[in-house]
Amino acid sequence: MAGQRQKTQTHSPNAQKPDRQTSPMPSDDHICIVTPYPLARVSGISQIVRELDRALAQSGVEVVGWCPASSTEPAGCRVKGVPLRSRNLRDLELAIRTASRILSARRAVGLVHAHQFHLQSAAALFTSRLIGRGGVLTIHVRTNASSSWRGRVQRVVDWLCLHSADVVTTVSAAVANSLRGHPVDIIPNGVDIDVFRPSLKDRTRIRTSLGLESDKVVVFAGRWSRTKGLDKLLAAFDSVASMHSKIHLLVIGEPAPDEPPIYPEAFVSASALDRVHVIGRLKDSAEVSAHLSAADLFALPSIAEGMPLALLEAMATGLPIVASDIGVHRALLNTYGCGWLVAPGDVDGLVRVLSRFAREGAPKEWPSVARSAAVEHHSAAAMARAYQAVYAAVLSKRRQHAGFNRLPLARESRPY
Repeated sequence: MAGQRQKTQTHSPNAQKPDRQTSPMPSDDHICIVTPYPLARVSGISQIVRELDRALAQSGVEVVGWCPASSTEPAGCRVKGVPLRSRNLRDLELAIRTASRILSARRAVGLVHAHQFHLQSAAALFTSRLIGRGGVLTIHVRTNASSSWRGRVQRVVDWLCLHSADVVTTVSAAVANSLRGHPVDIIPNGVDIDVFRPSLKDRTRIRTSLGLESDKVVVFAGRWSRTKGLDKLLAAFDSVASMHSKIHLLVIGEPAPDEPPIYPEAFVSASALDRVHVIGRLKDSAEVSAHLSAADLFALPSIAEGMPLALLEAMATGLPIVASDIGVHRALLNTYGCGWLVAPGDVDGLVRVLSRFAREGAPKEWPSVARSAAVEHHSAAAMARAYQAVYAAVLSKRRQHAGFNRLPLARESRPY
């Protein structure tokens, strides 16, 4: 494999630039992508799967895949929704239905690419191994179990996933370190740098529609959750808005389905509430990019992240950053030098940075530095090329294996 397999250790984003040459992909093999998150959901993992599918399509790579069905599905995506009927055993049902679809599609499936430690991933990777196909596992972020028994179950699932995959990849060195020495490839997330780019036209349009005039604008994009630090950002903005009348906050995204709701009025005083613009979920990436272009600073005070796509999108749009001082943020901002770091959960630290920003703005070189870093190191095309190199290596390995395609192939087997 062109990219070297490595033990988990800390690497800078520069060191992890996906510079592998794209290996030729067999024309008769589908890459089967599975994810436990609906692709219509506002989440970095869902967006990465959509970006990967789009980039692979542009390279002529055939894809089939499954995720939980939602009320709306993204147009043009080849990863399809699986209807689930169970209320209490949805993860198990998703795992069984995904494994069944892989078996039915086995004539076309070349390998399975599963995302996250999940029962679906374990079932998909085990089924892929059962029929002699390859398996790739990508871990985006590590999460803590909500109870001790869930933790025990999760450890079993993690073990099954790790030992059923031919190759394990992570999106950052911080996530790789959490795997405690398991060999991994690190493939940083990538964004569509042609969609996410600075636009004066969009900046003027959005600022005019919101009445922002020439005021300073901070933007948050993502799930409205305490894990993302939106509550801390709102509290800090309230303090800053009381001292600076020419600062606004845009909030893009939607409420987290698994957390108590966050209401701006619970954190921001009535006198400043009219400067908090709750945008909500936008219809497509182009509109997200347009709203990012209208801002002057991107804020992401998360408690934990793998490789936050929203932050990369903001960088690609030429926005300076203020982010929590956690591993992946520290690696990105210290390497590229286009933002401020504050301690996780430190409202006073956020207040100091936002007050400085309100008074002085960000250093004038930061927007171009942020854009250049995204273009050079975090494009969706580069991410897809890195995954294609992994796919090609796994397919080659599996084809040389005596047990390749052990199960008999039915004539009527189809990929859909």
